[in-house]
Amino acid sequence: METRMKQLLAAMIIGWCTLGTASALPPENGPQGKHRGPPPPHEVIRKHADELGIDQDTVDQVVDIAEDAKDDMRSLHAKIRQESRALHTLLSADSPNETTVFQQVDRLKAAEAAQQKRQLAVLMDIRALLTPEQLDAIKALHQRMRQHHNGPRHTRPGMGEHPPGHRGPPPG
Repeated sequence: METRMKQLLAAMIIGWCTLGTASALPPENGPQGKHRGPPPPHEVIRKHADELGIDQDTVDQVVDIAEDAKDDMRSLHAKIRQESRALHTLLSADSPNETTVFQQVDRLKAAEAAQQKRQLAVLMDIRALLTPEQLDAIKALHQRMRQHHNGPRHTRPGMGEHPPGHRGPPPG
C-alpha cells in the first residue's frame, strides 16, 4: 500500500508540474516581464476599431462588458490561487490522503471551469455585438498578429516556411 501511495504522489507531482496550475498563474498584481500573452479582446477591438469597421458606440459597449467582468475575473483568479495552494499544501504532506487530495483537485478544477465559463460568457457577449464582417476582420487581424508573433524565429535559418501539408521528413 505504501508503494501505491508513493506512486500516486509521484504521479500527482508530475501531473502538477505538467499542468503547472500554480506556477502558470501570473502574480496577484499582474503578469511581469514583456511576455504577457495576447492582449484582451476588448483592447484589440479598441485599438483596431477603424480597421475592423467597428463604430465608437460598439467599442464602448465592448469595453463596458470587459470592465463589468473585471471584478468577477479577479475573484475567480483568487479562488484558483487559493485552491491551488491548498492542493500544494496537501501534496507537501509526508503521507497525503488520497481522498482528500482528489477532493481538492475537484475543487481546483471547478474553480478553473468557473473562470473559463466567465471568460467565454464575456467573449460571447462581445461577439453578439459584432457583425459577421467584423468577426471575419477580427479573425484576419488575429491571424496576422499570430504570424507576426510566431514569424521567422520559429524556422531554421535558410530553411524558410514549409509548404502546406508538409509533415516533416519521411521515416527512416
